[in-house]
Amino acid sequence: MNNLKLKFALAMVALAAFTTSCGDDDGARASIVGKWDYTRTITEVEGQNPVSQNYAGHEPGCEKDYQEFLADGSYRDVALFQDQNDQCNEFADEGNYAQSGDQITIQEDGGIAQTYTITKLTGGELRYSSTAQTGGVEITVTQVFRKK
Repeated sequence: MNNLKLKFALAMVALAAFTTSCGDDDGARASIVGKWDYTRTITEVEGQNPVSQNYAGHEPGCEKDYQEFLADGSYRDVALFQDQNDQCNEFADEGNYAQSGDQITIQEDGGIAQTYTITKLTGGELRYSSTAQTGGVEITVTQVFRKK
């Protein structure tokens, strides 16, 4: 009888350890819906020595350039610039997006659909990347964004 109690107690301890180790990572995944400021680009050639460059396109005196993903599946890529009267104006490419797991496909109006891999998505940061062969060399480019 003691052997049966011991096995039952060990099974309960194992079950308790298993259920407590699964807790924090299983919450709802952050949503891509919202406005995301461009922050930097990371480029890797053949998976070696990633090079990170801060986004240089932000116009001084204007808000930051951003991408916007709306709940209805529409998408905007917005660049802000100052005119000769120091007024900030926006230029936006618009289209649609679809997300399936870690894949996001963006199609700007009149353009070819591009598919990217989401490598990080939290409440404050979005990273997505694409890999291409150029002259037989594999290049991976990752765009990094901060939520507005």
